Amino acid sequence: MAAPVGPARAGLQVLQSGGIPVVVRVDEGSPAEQAGLARGDQLWRIDGRPTRTLPWSLLTRLLAGQEGRTIELEILDGSTFKLQEVTLTLGAGAPAPAAELAVLEGGVIHLRLRDLDRIDPASDGARLAEILAAHPGAPLLVDLRGAVAVDPSLIQRFGGWLLPAGASLELVARGGSDQRVVAGASPTVELPAALFVLTDSSTAGVGEALAALLVETRHARSCGRKTYGLAGVPEMIDLQAGGSVLLTTREMRTSGGLAWSGKGIEPDKELALPLRDGESQTDRLLDAARRWILSGSEGEQAEAA
Repeated sequence: MAAPVGPARAGLQVLQSGGIPVVVRVDEGSPAEQAGLARGDQLWRIDGRPTRTLPWSLLTRLLAGQEGRTIELEILDGSTFKLQEVTLTLGAGAPAPAAELAVLEGGVIHLRLRDLDRIDPASDGARLAEILAAHPGAPLLVDLRGAVAVDPSLIQRFGGWLLPAGASLELVARGGSDQRVVAGASPTVELPAALFVLTDSSTAGVGEALAALLVETRHARSCGRKTYGLAGVPEMIDLQAGGSVLLTTREMRTSGGLAWSGKGIEPDKELALPLRDGESQTDRLLDAARRWILSGSEGEQAEAA
C-alpha cells in the first residue's frame, strides 16, 4: 500500500465510526491541534470531498502532502455538535515523536508509539535500551493507543527490540496464496519480565497486530480497552479496461491464529477510569494502567487513590 503523498502530516489520526471518520488522536503542537481539532470531531469533507465510506488508507493520503499545503476540512465539532470549516496548513508545527519514552510516577517506563511508519528501529531501540538500563527491573508499558496502520510490512521494524526476531504475522488471502511477514533482527533489547501493553478503540490494524504479538511472543499482559478490529490489508488492483480499484485482499492474523477483524481484541484486563479531578488534564486511562501495574497487576479494578 502506498505511503502518504508527501512528508508532511496533519498530526491527527482518524478511524471510521458508522461510515464517518472520527478523530481519535491529535498530536501536541501539530497542524491539527493548531487548527483547533480535538478527539471526537467528525470529518465530513476534505477539500470538498465527502468522506463517508472512504477507506482509511485513502483518508491518510488526503491528510498528508508537501509542507505548506493547505487542507480545507468540514467537521462536526465533537463537543458542540456544530458544523465548522477548518483550514490546516501542513508543516505548521513540529511533528510529534513517533516513539516517546518517559518514566511515570512509581517507576513505570512508558513507551508511547504513534505513527508506526515513522519508527526508526535503530534509534528508538537504542533509546529504549538506554532507559531500561538506567532503571533495572522497572516494568515497561507499551502504549499503542492511536497506533493505526494497514501496511503489515511495518511489523518488521519491531523485530529484535520489541518482538523477538522471527516473530511472524500471517496474511490470510481471500483468494490466492497466503503470505507471511517476519520480524527482523534489529538492535537486540532485553525487555523486562514485567511487560504490559495498553490499548483502546483507537488501536487498529498493525497496532493491533503488534499488541497481539507482544502478548503471544513476549508474554506481555494487555490492559485498557478493546481494540478497533481493523485487520484488512488493502491493495490497488489494476482493471483491464483501465484505472484501478482499492480492494481488501488479505487479513492479518498472528502466527498463533488470533484473528480480530471486525471484532477487536479484548485486553487481559479492562481498566475502569478513575473519576475526573476537576479540570485536571491527567490521562486517566494511562493513570489507571500505571496504578494497576504498581498494584501487582491484580484485582478487579484500577481505582484512583
